[in-house]
Amino acid sequence: MSSHLYPTDPWAHEAALPKGRDDFYAAIAGAADIVEASAKKHGLVEVPPFVLTEFNCGLGMGCQDSYYSGSFIAHHALNSQGIVHKVPIQSYWTFSDIFEEGGQQPQEFAGAFGTRTFNGTMTMTSTSFWAILRAFLSSTSPHMRCGPCSKWQPC
Repeated sequence: MSSHLYPTDPWAHEAALPKGRDDFYAAIAGAADIVEASAKKHGLVEVPPFVLTEFNCGLGMGCQDSYYSGSFIAHHALNSQGIVHKVPIQSYWTFSDIFEEGGQQPQEFAGAFGTRTFNGTMTMTSTSFWAILRAFLSSTSPHMRCGPCSKWQPC
């Protein structure tokens, strides 16, 4: 099962996301629970994973290039640890400000949706993802380090 969700989706405020700090996580966890309940109801031996194919800090609120986006990602990643067995993949929209929707904004920090700007500069979202990756690798793989080229490599 797959879907995409944004914390600012109009229906979300009415149905599941009244703008509370953890409501986005609760909506995703709730969708995964619905998938699980449906699988059990229909006698499936294995519950299919729920895959969040697209999300970000919100549409239409100008958060993409702000500090809010970085803190949103960090908070959401920590919350999501409790549902990683039900929602194993969550895909942030989008990697770069260079994409086909809405045309190109050829200036830095234009408020587009990428984790990197038009010229490749890391946004707060990108910085948060790197911090999460570093924390994960340092806690699980002490033999890994970040090299001078910013790529993870063996020591």
